[in-house]
Amino acid sequence: MFILQDGIFLFKSLDDKKLIIRNYLNGLVIKINYQDSLKDLLYYLKKPRSKEEIITKFSDIKKDNLLSTIQMLKKYDVISTVEAHKKINVCLIGVGTTGSHIANDLKNLSDIKSLVVVDPDIVSEDNLYRQNYVKSDLNKKKVEVLFERGGRPSIIPIDIMCNNSAKIVDLCKEYKIDIVIQAGDYPSTRELAKLTEIAANELNIPYIINAGYISNVVSLPEFYYPNNVYDFLYKHEIYKEKLIFTNANNKAQSSVVANVGHIVARQISDYCAGKKPFKYRERGFFDIRALEWRTEKIE
Repeated sequence: MFILQDGIFLFKSLDDKKLIIRNYLNGLVIKINYQDSLKDLLYYLKKPRSKEEIITKFSDIKKDNLLSTIQMLKKYDVISTVEAHKKINVCLIGVGTTGSHIANDLKNLSDIKSLVVVDPDIVSEDNLYRQNYVKSDLNKKKVEVLFERGGRPSIIPIDIMCNNSAKIVDLCKEYKIDIVIQAGDYPSTRELAKLTEIAANELNIPYIINAGYISNVVSLPEFYYPNNVYDFLYKHEIYKEKLIFTNANNKAQSSVVANVGHIVARQISDYCAGKKPFKYRERGFFDIRALEWRTEKIE
């Protein structure tokens, strides 16, 4: 199925000689000799259409020319392919600094049937406004706050600590989880990431790892497929050094950590659409000065 991308504007030049496609998705401007058939094709693709439907509708155009036009439009992201989306159950472990913002982005995704949120903590003064909690949430269990807020998927609150892989496996089996997301830091961020990987491999489901933050620097969420050579431990640098001291007194601000939620939501949506998850096989951090992700490809 093919569909016109969102953010596409179609114009005619003032001399009526050119069709001008402005693609606000990638900032491209495409100018083509004016053709009614191309204008009609773009309008027709405002709704998803199969290749067969397009060929039938535009039977007056040579098939090879029509298909080459479709390929050109795909190349410049004017149109895209669309598949039937999977509907999945997601488990989010940890709803603190990063997890609360991830939950906020996931709670309205139509691709998610149920969102299981796991965390034993209550909302403290230190959490307010930095995490996705406000004063009226104070002293309430974090998972209960998220449950009360609701959302499009069913929110299932679980107030336990996942400190071993067996607990994660049991939880995912009970709620028929399709993707598990690590966003907690107990016993440590890295240890919980490894436990999540072990559980996901046993269950044979994808997983997303959040390496957390240091001061106001947050890491890129990393999407992994189960039992794959490219996994969480693949080429992750381990420093063999003795710590003298640290100077990381501040905690990540809400405006910075919110970007983590946006990435995870995009990764989930891409996976459900049968696409390569956003930033797959990339690692990096959010640059607060440039307000963008700084990443590198992992080969």
